[in-house]
Amino acid sequence: MEMLDAFSTTHVPNISTGQQLVDALERASIAHQLKGKQVWIGIKKLLLLIEMSLQMDPDHRVTNFLSLLRDEGA
Repeated sequence: MEMLDAFSTTHVPNISTGQQLVDALERASIAHQLKGKQVWIGIKKLLLLIEMSLQMDPDHRVTNFLSLLRDEGA
């Protein structure tokens, strides 16, 4: 059983900057919006949408990412 415990432990460092907190909140917002929904999108397309959203205004990044995802039919 000790071997299984070694694989189930994941180290997660503390948030130490304001930007890290903003990033975590953005991810939480996206996760909340997608929870319980079916998503059908290829990894390459998802990476492209993420890259596109990173180039957008940070204040609207989450909303724009979700719109891009919706536009792709995901």
